[in-house]
Amino acid sequence: MFQLNVLALSCSVSFILLVFYTCGIIQGLSQNSNTTSQQPLNSSILQSYSRNLSSNSNIDQSTKFVDVAKVLYDSHNYSQAIQYLDKALAIDPDLPYALSLKGAMLVEMGRYHEGILWAEKALALDPNYFNALLTKGVALTSLRNYSSAITYLDKALAFNANDTLLILNKGNAFSGLGRYNEAMFNFDRVLTTDPKDATYCPALYGKGTSLGDLHRYNEATEYFDKILSICPKDPYWVYALYGKGISFAKLGMQDEAILNYDKALAIKPNYVDILHSKGWALFSHLRIPEAITTMFKAYTLEKNDIIWDR
Repeated sequence: MFQLNVLALSCSVSFILLVFYTCGIIQGLSQNSNTTSQQPLNSSILQSYSRNLSSNSNIDQSTKFVDVAKVLYDSHNYSQAIQYLDKALAIDPDLPYALSLKGAMLVEMGRYHEGILWAEKALALDPNYFNALLTKGVALTSLRNYSSAITYLDKALAFNANDTLLILNKGNAFSGLGRYNEAMFNFDRVLTTDPKDATYCPALYGKGTSLGDLHRYNEATEYFDKILSICPKDPYWVYALYGKGISFAKLGMQDEAILNYDKALAIKPNYVDILHSKGWALFSHLRIPEAITTMFKAYTLEKNDIIWDR
């Protein structure tokens, strides 16, 4: 397997899915996911919502609370935002938008199970509520419940077939299932959009890792090179360089692999998985003292639980 561990969990490269969501990389999608903002992806679900609030000038108190919650969310004050959503729901517990918005915030905070519960409350009121379908699909993908995730992503895509956030997550889910050709089909759909779309760089990464899983290592390096040429350095480069290193290692090109591992480690010196990969590459070259030093550093970091620099 094309091993590329990029989460704090030791997940394989086939778990692309929330390399981005789980690691908090997905940021800044606009109201729909076809944004023109090219920034590292993290709070995308909420901003892919349409406003969906009453245009009546006599906005009720619950809607005002929801508006305040959205402002707090934009300031990353998630806990306070949820408090205002709770105030809105205390007035009217049957607000699909507020229920789904709370679920989305919880998902963005990494509280996936709770997020799903609130999305389901919205879906109990309206089984076709787009925002709740989106939230549940993303959360299920984050929890690696890929088959169920695809079901909900498809339901949401029935209402917005060109939503790149949904398509990206569907590709990630197929990758998690080991269905790499289907994953690439979805990543390719995202890659037909504007390169400034905030889902574009994750799709490049997804395509590269899927090619790696299919042992098409030369093609994989081409996609990692694209990331290095057009995507922001933070957070994408370290993953692209690691992907290139793994690809070269699989091709038996250990010198090139080590070169790319070193470039990645210059960005994240304590990235444990890269240290392990570099250690094995050094070992294969019989550079035993260097291999031992590199492996010992990785072991020390793991022993002391200094893992999140992954």
